[in-house]
Amino acid sequence: MKDYRGLVHTIIKEERKNLEKAMRYWRRLEFHANHPELATLVDPMAMRIDYGINISDCK
Repeated sequence: MKDYRGLVHTIIKEERKNLEKAMRYWRRLEFHANHPELATLVDPMAMRIDYGINISDCK
C-alpha cells in the first residue's frame, strides 16, 4: 500500500500556489480513501479541517 501522507503534503504545498491543481490531488486522494482498507488511513475531510483548507474550494 502506498503512503498517502506524501500526497497530502503535496496538496498542502500546491494549495498555496495553484488551487486547481490542489483540487485534482484532493479528488485523487478521495478516490483512494473510498477503498475500505484506506478509509481508516486517509480521511480527506478531516485532513482539510486539520490543515485549514477551505472545504468548499476542494470539491
